[in-house]
Amino acid sequence: NDKSTAPNGTININEVICLAVHKEDFYLNTGPIFTFEIYLPSERAFLFGAETSQAQRKWTEAIAKHFVPFVAENLTEADYDLIGQLYYKDCHALDQWRKGWFSMEKSSLRFCLQMQEVQEDRMYLRRLQELTISTVVQNGEKIDVLLLVEKGRTLYIHGHSKLDFTVWHTAIEKAAGTDGNALQDQQLSKNDVPIIVNSCIAFVTQYGLGCKYIYQKNGDPLHISELLESFKKDARSFKLRAGKHQLEDVTGVLKNFLSDIDDALLTKELYPYWISALDTQDDKERIKKYGAFIRSLPGVNRATLAAVIEHLYRVQKCSEINHMNAHNLALVFSSCLFQTKGQTSEEVNVIEDLIN
Repeated sequence: NDKSTAPNGTININEVICLAVHKEDFYLNTGPIFTFEIYLPSERAFLFGAETSQAQRKWTEAIAKHFVPFVAENLTEADYDLIGQLYYKDCHALDQWRKGWFSMEKSSLRFCLQMQEVQEDRMYLRRLQELTISTVVQNGEKIDVLLLVEKGRTLYIHGHSKLDFTVWHTAIEKAAGTDGNALQDQQLSKNDVPIIVNSCIAFVTQYGLGCKYIYQKNGDPLHISELLESFKKDARSFKLRAGKHQLEDVTGVLKNFLSDIDDALLTKELYPYWISALDTQDDKERIKKYGAFIRSLPGVNRATLAAVIEHLYRVQKCSEINHMNAHNLALVFSSCLFQTKGQTSEEVNVIEDLIN
């Protein structure tokens, strides 16, 4: 208290294994406080609060500087939510656990695995193909292990205790999930295409190419809403299944998803450029302009557009059976890809050009 200089307790900074910085404010009667937590191997945790975010930052920077080694100091310079030491195994040495330093920054897991030199790597958690937890026996004791697979790279991690492992597992699982309605905030495949888009395309390709008027038929709004919610909850683990899920509902999911993301797949900023390209009568010159617009799109938009257009091209190749030629598909998808409430012939012509 204010009247005594005698400490109530002591924490040896060298024993700290994890530091969590809470970005959401806690509120007391006196106003907001800005908190952070320190975790020790003994499964003890200490919660502290500062009066301002600046004070919180100064405290966490000072603490991290004293328990994170020099070779991993780059991790301390980021705006991390979590930083600390974990045991890991990777493809270079699956036979033994080693210590590494890790930090969580939004949806990125940054880490330094080789302690002899400064060598930082990272995993983009929304691109994980696999995120699973298992229990293994080590030295007669059961430990929880988290498996992360991204673009063919495999990483196993476990904590010093159940407590710090739970903190990391919870944070990684949250960061690997869908967070918001923007395209880049979705769970992504290794090709940077939202998993929901890939799943719908794969289902339609397998079961719908020969279906008449595919994409023109409407599904059940309730079923579509339920499927969208399942994908939003965890697209990585949710699977579409023939017999259980109807084709019209799946096509509805794809159309609704593209219509409802925060910005149009072709971006509202580029809308006038796409439309003005139609003034170019020479096909080759017009296609060059389309190519320039596509290259200027954000990476996830570009990859997703490629997947969608390639799929629609495949659908129209079966138009003698399904009656969905490029023009009919463009009539359906122009309002989805441009996110316009109405529909103009110019928008349809642009999408038809892209499909062809």
